[in-house]
Amino acid sequence: MIQFTEKLVNMMSQVRSDQTTDAQMDIKMHPAVRSYLPLVKYIAGICGENCEVVLHDLTDMEHSVVAGENLHITGRKIGDSMTNFALKVVFNKAYTKESFIVNYKATNSDGSRVFKSSTFYIRDENHNIVGLLCTNYDVTLELEMQKHLEQLTRFTDLTNNARENKESTLAPDLTGDIGVEKFLSSKEETLNDIIETTLSEYAIPVSRMKVEEKKDVVRDLRDKGTFNLKSAVSFVADKLEVSEPTIYRYLKEINNH
Repeated sequence: MIQFTEKLVNMMSQVRSDQTTDAQMDIKMHPAVRSYLPLVKYIAGICGENCEVVLHDLTDMEHSVVAGENLHITGRKIGDSMTNFALKVVFNKAYTKESFIVNYKATNSDGSRVFKSSTFYIRDENHNIVGLLCTNYDVTLELEMQKHLEQLTRFTDLTNNARENKESTLAPDLTGDIGVEKFLSSKEETLNDIIETTLSEYAIPVSRMKVEEKKDVVRDLRDKGTFNLKSAVSFVADKLEVSEPTIYRYLKEINNH
């Protein structure tokens, strides 16, 4: 990566006429930093108007900004000083062991804008850091979109386990484990799915269920609102291998209990 960057810098530094202005040539800067001037416009051209590109010369840290594109993003200008973070990464050995740091979070002065920032260390022949090539991509809109999408795709976990582990966000009347909503094409499919799902929660097959266990199934189905659907009694009776009058009797006993 370092060798590729050095080759790119050397190649682009030879193309001065289109990339470097006379004003920039008049600014005093370290030769190693000056070689990165073409990259400022190059990166800005690739990343677009929401990406600020800043070139720092550490010879004069109080006026380190020697070149930049899209400086309106942070409101800085040529001749401005380094940021507190830039100072930190220059003098903290934990950072300077690397050739660059990428994708850290930054904000403007009042915190209203958020940036995805990266810094490349420019070194001299003695491997000392003499400059910084920084990018600050304004991701404020993207973060707002992300927040909106998270709200749109947020689901309430309706399982009993989830309610035991955290406070429920459901209205008080939504009790019981109602699981994940499914959109099925017919009432019959819906009934069949509810009944089969309920039966799957029991460890024994219907053929071996006792009366009380079948009543428990009917109670669960009632709590899920199953019997508000027409033909539910017939479906349930068939699945539990009993008569429709038996299901009505179970319901009466459960409701009177």
